[in-house]
Amino acid sequence: MQDIIPFVIHHWFLCSIFIILLILLFIEEARVKGLFGQLSPQELVQLMNRESAVVLDIRNRDVFQEGHIVGAINIPQGDLDKDLTKLNKYKDRPIIIVCQMGQKAGEVAVKLKKQNFERVQVLSGGLNSWKNAQMPLVKIKK
Repeated sequence: MQDIIPFVIHHWFLCSIFIILLILLFIEEARVKGLFGQLSPQELVQLMNRESAVVLDIRNRDVFQEGHIVGAINIPQGDLDKDLTKLNKYKDRPIIIVCQMGQKAGEVAVKLKKQNFERVQVLSGGLNSWKNAQMPLVKIKK
């Protein structure tokens, strides 16, 4: 314990970088976890059954047709701004955002929160976690 203060004094630059990175890590985790919840595939199924949750698939149309969650609405992320009115009728229901791996869904969740959608959540791991849990997919024949 007595060696900590001399260490910090001699290595103040490294210690300050460590503290800054630690603070940034906490801020990022709080932002991701605090703005919207992340659901497992099983929790998503429960929410769909109990509260008629709406699944918003933000992948492009071709990938959506190859396999998606039953009842999912497809609005590609790039088209969300112009098609946002399609979601207004679902403002009172939970909206679960799904992308391929769960990385892009967070951006859309933030955007929907700013548009006063209160019950926005993300499928953790995206459609990949859905497939890994061996949940069913709907395919649209071309």
